[in-house]
Amino acid sequence: MRGRRLRLGLYADEQGLAWVQGLVEDAVGTRSARIVDGTVAHTADDSLDFLAEQWTVEHPDQSPG
Repeated sequence: MRGRRLRLGLYADEQGLAWVQGLVEDAVGTRSARIVDGTVAHTADDSLDFLAEQWTVEHPDQSPG
């Protein structure tokens, strides 16, 4: 069996995080795979500010939450 490592970067509020976790769990379950380790890291790093700007460009009429 071959293992794969998947790392996701996400800019979201708690509701968005819960939604994505559900998507990942559903995807894993439909592929007879398993999650070995799941870690959620919260950061106050200003290097992620570009994500808020990206959101406003891609979704001009929606709040970034």
